[in-house]
Amino acid sequence: MPTEKTLTGYPSIDKPWLKYYSENAAQYVTDRIEQSAYQCILEANKERMHYIALECFGVKSTYGELFKKIEKTAKALRSYGIGKVIM
Repeated sequence: MPTEKTLTGYPSIDKPWLKYYSENAAQYVTDRIEQSAYQCILEANKERMHYIALECFGVKSTYGELFKKIEKTAKALRSYGIGKVIM
């Protein structure tokens, strides 16, 4: 007999949208939720580092360049004492 989980009223905890996914798809979505946006983009594009990631005002940046800039920015923020946010 299936048991229903008691709802908390917080969508971020209850994740009501998962009911629209198959069990495999729901697990994939749940795994992605545990990653940061950076990790998701990196994982999805690790084989495409030379592809264009952004184009703004005619200036193009590849995924490789984007990730290098993200790391450089993170390093600068850490040097100012700004660390990882844990929620």
